[in-house]
Amino acid sequence: MVRVLALAALAVAGCSFGSGGGAPGSYPMTGQGSGTGGTGSTSTGAAGNSGVVTGAAGGGNPTGAGGSIFGPGGAGSTGAAGNSTGSAGSMGATGAAGSSADGGTVQCIVGINPLAPVPGSFANLETGQTLRLQASVSGVPGALAVHWTWLLKMTGVSSVADLPYTRVDDSTIELTLGAPGTYQVNASIDGAPSCDRAPVIFSVNSPEVPTLRFRVTPPASAQLPVRELTVKTMDLATTPSLDLGDARSSALVTLNPVDTQHSFPIPSYVRITSPSSGVALEGYTGQGAMVAPLSTSLTYDVLIIPDGGLAPLLVSGLPDAITKQMTIAPGASITGVMRDAMGNPVSGARVLLQAGARPSTVGTSGADGTFTLTTREGSLSADIVPPAGSGLPEARVAASPGIVLLASMSSLDLSMDWAKVPASALTIAVTGTGAAPVAGARVRVDLATPIANAGTLRVNGATAAQLQATGTAYADGVTDAQGAAHLGLLPNGLYHVIVAPPDGASSVAITLADVTVPTTGAAASIALSKPMTLSGTLTAPSGVSAGALAGAKVTAIDRAPLAAPTMATATAGADGKYMLPLAAGRTYELLVEPDPTLGLARWVVGRYTPQVAVNTRADVLPPAIAWKGSVTGSGRVVAGALVQVYCSAPATWCADPGLVLTQGTTATDGSITLALPGSQ
Repeated sequence: MVRVLALAALAVAGCSFGSGGGAPGSYPMTGQGSGTGGTGSTSTGAAGNSGVVTGAAGGGNPTGAGGSIFGPGGAGSTGAAGNSTGSAGSMGATGAAGSSADGGTVQCIVGINPLAPVPGSFANLETGQTLRLQASVSGVPGALAVHWTWLLKMTGVSSVADLPYTRVDDSTIELTLGAPGTYQVNASIDGAPSCDRAPVIFSVNSPEVPTLRFRVTPPASAQLPVRELTVKTMDLATTPSLDLGDARSSALVTLNPVDTQHSFPIPSYVRITSPSSGVALEGYTGQGAMVAPLSTSLTYDVLIIPDGGLAPLLVSGLPDAITKQMTIAPGASITGVMRDAMGNPVSGARVLLQAGARPSTVGTSGADGTFTLTTREGSLSADIVPPAGSGLPEARVAASPGIVLLASMSSLDLSMDWAKVPASALTIAVTGTGAAPVAGARVRVDLATPIANAGTLRVNGATAAQLQATGTAYADGVTDAQGAAHLGLLPNGLYHVIVAPPDGASSVAITLADVTVPTTGAAASIALSKPMTLSGTLTAPSGVSAGALAGAKVTAIDRAPLAAPTMATATAGADGKYMLPLAAGRTYELLVEPDPTLGLARWVVGRYTPQVAVNTRADVLPPAIAWKGSVTGSGRVVAGALVQVYCSAPATWCADPGLVLTQGTTATDGSITLALPGSQ
């Protein structure tokens, strides 16, 4: 559920659309009627008798009523019985009769193409990588407004469950490869079973050895792209240079969104990302075009959020293709109204529609409950956030089946009616040492179980639909001088509560609790807990003196909600021992920073969740490898390049691939020396 609705942020198989009228065959790639089916008589052809290749004979004529691209034509005239060799039925097609003028068979080609990490290839995939897949369809007459349904599974495991993925847009998804094994992926077009295809099957392996990811950001004057290179620790000695490529492998692109007449530029926020990299480039074109050096071999996603209420745009492709997609059409106008269960207008509710990674503008309802926003075509999800303290749940409608907005539609009307959900006021009273009230404590509550029916979102117009919304609820507050946080009305149910004491209060820790909001209201009292003490021991690897552990800084990084601004830290003694005060039930990353000149590397030793019982752990630090390298590009050394190093894989070795382990800047001769973690 969206918490803050802000806008910052090949294997190919053939199948067929059936021809003419008549009932479709029953082979797994069954055809559907396309074009115009014949009206015929009310009787249909006799069923084919082969058992596998069934179908009814159907006539068809150019003036008959009927079929759309995803639906069968009208009833065919009486036909003879079909069989495996007869004319009445065929695999993947409906009636045998019909020509291209009266709804004849059209070949549909579906493709699933990997875009990253290696464009066009399923080879050499490893866990930890992000696989981006794009579906395509060709061989169909006219423009298709399609919605893709994806099915991703792992085979050969005891429990075959659908794998989660992220939509980039309606035809493109991303999947994090979390475990080694055999994967299968299928993409199909909603409403067109004739375009189903056999799944793509590929293998994912565990990395053989630990790997590091180098991110190189050259100075702007170099006009070279930011690059990421993955290097196995065993190959560091033979990787003396990080090459950013020659002039032919990079392009300096100019991104300047303009109106449809190319008459004037449109000031826009622009964000450039790539599925092959964790790099994100951001800019604003209000003072001029955004100029960015990009790799000519990588595909990029460019999210454009224009000023002036124009619909955001997401374009993808190689650099030369991106620059040709900077025309900003206004988009479709979406209007709607928000009402509570009694039919009263809801003022101050925010609405965001999304097609994959592309958002709409944000609509906010007025006093009469109405709102407006703009967006673009696709199957859209909806996130609706009511005003705080209203007692209404947040509502969400998923993208499938979703709100269908066709490219030909310039407007759409919605209406959201919340279901009747009982709500009560909630107040959290926070106490500390000696039961004294604690002022300035931060409080957050989250509904434990989603609401199955939060309301109904109606789509009014050509694509009319009634979509049931699921719901959730949360609230944030700060305790007053009496130690009370008044959170307003909330839907009844069980809530998970987090209470964080004021920063710097060392005698108490973040405290977790559960509170039930009854129909009569709730006033819960929560006493802040004392911190748990983690007693840890660090050990040096073979070949490194134990004395190198002395003075190593250990930091507990809390990434959960309401994390304290000041992180808990400790210093290890000569024996490698340290003690950290932590909150029970919270999960921390333990970052150790020894002196790299003494042979030990900066490293996240793992994640840890303190318990109420005794808390101890022991960790072996990796050795530091003195890597002396250089950065080159376009046949010359690159001075002033920022080099950042992250761990990459495997997950058992790399606890946090998003944390910079070490970094530095290249000297005037392009050289750099870094202390890198080696495998233990």
